[in-house]
Amino acid sequence: MKKQNIKDAYYADYMNNKYDEYKNLEDGMAIVRIGGKWGYLNADGELIADGLDAVEPFIDGWALARVYEGDVEYLFINKAGHTMNVHGIGQKN
Repeated sequence: MKKQNIKDAYYADYMNNKYDEYKNLEDGMAIVRIGGKWGYLNADGELIADGLDAVEPFIDGWALARVYEGDVEYLFINKAGHTMNVHGIGQKN
């Protein structure tokens, strides 16, 4: 039995309507849209973060995401799904 490529598995889920939008793997992570929110899938196909309003691709193990809840909150997310709030990005002095 041929082992399915991780990228092909994500695309198959997208084609089967599990995700509304799928963006190719970058740094071992895929970006997916579920409804109006974004999330990240790891190399095992697990959703490690979701409910995000805007996302950037992973670079060197970290990605920048935004959540809009009153004020804009910027987060760095690592591949394990841990987040770190970022203060000052996008604010005018």
